[in-house]
Amino acid sequence: MKVYTYFVLFTIDSDKFAIPYERVIEATKSAEITPLPYPTKRILGIVNFHGRITPVVNLRKLMKRDDKELDISDNFIILKTSDNSFVALIADSVQELIRPNTSEITDIKEILLDYELYEGTIKMSGALVPIINVDNLLSKNEKSKLEATIA
Repeated sequence: MKVYTYFVLFTIDSDKFAIPYERVIEATKSAEITPLPYPTKRILGIVNFHGRITPVVNLRKLMKRDDKELDISDNFIILKTSDNSFVALIADSVQELIRPNTSEITDIKEILLDYELYEGTIKMSGALVPIINVDNLLSKNEKSKLEATIA
């Protein structure tokens, strides 16, 4: 796992999750999502983020949670992947920026969690907060389909 210094905490339902701060472009209020012409497990649709077509990932589905209608109080977290593409997540709330001690961060290989979705955890107040693996939010096949659709 790459060493990160700061993390953005967000919630889905009442559970906390973390994203490396250097991957966050912006956190903003949700907007209307344009559906795609093909069904996919991960992508809810696309949004226009400052002129850039950005896929919206269905993190609830990836976490095997019940779907929820998009609410005006929901937030988009716009993220940058290592290949410089953008992706948006829907969060119930964006909470805070934290800087945990390195001893509080655990690599995913040391615990039993989903290797695809998570890259580690942060120990906070006796609980483990999963760190989302931004680069694995979309599969290569989904990226190719998306590029062909919006080209």
